Amino acid sequence: MLHRSSLSSAALVGSMLLLAGCGDDRAPEAQAPAGAAAAHAPASAPAPDPTAGLSEVKHVELHGWVSEAPDYTNALTLQQGTESQPANLSIAFTGGDKDKSAVRKTITGTIVPASGVIIIEVTNPNDFVVPLTIAIKTGKSWTFHESERVAIAAHSKAPQRVVFDLSKATFKSAETQWKNTGTIGELDQAKELQIGVYNGKQSGSLVVSDVDIRSRP
Repeated sequence: MLHRSSLSSAALVGSMLLLAGCGDDRAPEAQAPAGAAAAHAPASAPAPDPTAGLSEVKHVELHGWVSEAPDYTNALTLQQGTESQPANLSIAFTGGDKDKSAVRKTITGTIVPASGVIIIEVTNPNDFVVPLTIAIKTGKSWTFHESERVAIAAHSKAPQRVVFDLSKATFKSAETQWKNTGTIGELDQAKELQIGVYNGKQSGSLVVSDVDIRSRP
């Protein structure tokens, strides 16, 4: 008859052998590499194109732009093409006592629908982020409406596309006490388009390669 201590020892040895054997005899699916699960994970969907389905209202030429009046802009110089020789619009801005440098172009006669958007493609070669706005003057009084600022990434190698939705209540004017909480009135009487570069004391340049006014269906 076996002693109780002998039975306990035999049970312990058996348990150790069973545990040791489990490491080599696991089911094949348990030994699959960690990356296998990731390989079967669904790929993330690409970001939706904010310009998809939009119809063109007006392509704004990149010639005929001028500096805003000195009371409202830091000093800047422009390089641009002509009607017969199109080229990008290059804005070289100099830091000054104003908060921005601004350029403008007359678009009198342009009827912008209430669902309109403005799409700008701009390259920022500087080593600092540049806040950018668009402004539009409308109606018989040429009422000024300016968008919220959008950050244009530094060290750009390719144009950054920026979409400004003209139907949103994100524009500032005298009526909103210069807070970005208002909509644009009289878009069907668009008079002038502006691009604002909020450079403050910083000097640098931006290159605008496309400006379009479009609308939603």
